[in-house]
Amino acid sequence: MFVFAAYGLTAQVTNSDYEKYPAFPECADLPVSEVAACFNETFISFIIDNLEIPAEVKEENYEGKIVILFEVTREGTFKL
Repeated sequence: MFVFAAYGLTAQVTNSDYEKYPAFPECADLPVSEVAACFNETFISFIIDNLEIPAEVKEENYEGKIVILFEVTREGTFKL
């Protein structure tokens, strides 16, 4: 089974605030140019490792898209 996640980040930029790419702990010390790729890989691994597929979906061999909506707080935690 393959799970693909698509996301978009948007924010209003002001003089006192700016958008910073969210970072998992394993990505925190990487150069800025590598943070996005590390986030994508770590996020997809997190979803695959933690996604529980209902028994009915497995038994009936359902196929389709999965849409996951989430918010990353200023503290860096995920909210569904």
